[in-house]
Amino acid sequence: MLKKSLFIGCLSLLIYSCSSPKNVAQEFLEAMNSSQFETAMSLVTEDSQGVLYSIINQQTSEIPPVKVEVKACADLDNSNEAVTCLYVISNDVGENFEKRIKLVKENNQWKVDLTDL
Repeated sequence: MLKKSLFIGCLSLLIYSCSSPKNVAQEFLEAMNSSQFETAMSLVTEDSQGVLYSIINQQTSEIPPVKVEVKACADLDNSNEAVTCLYVISNDVGENFEKRIKLVKENNQWKVDLTDL
């Protein structure tokens, strides 16, 4: 019985950690960076899908891959419903650019919110 409870606890922790805002933001940014737009689309809010579709359609040339790393996320209003994550883009010449991305809970899942772009 103890082993079963421990297994369920570990599985719950794994599921929770995989769906953290930081992990969702990282997965979205990596999907965009590698042109996996279907994956990226699954990680944005319903209201953001049109915005993302426009971004994808405006992309006229191949963008060279960069390194993208989410550094930290902070709760926007202490509600645990919206966060902003700081991420860093590093290119192949050693330049680093700090950016922010907003995530909100939609149907109890963290999703990227692009509506404020």
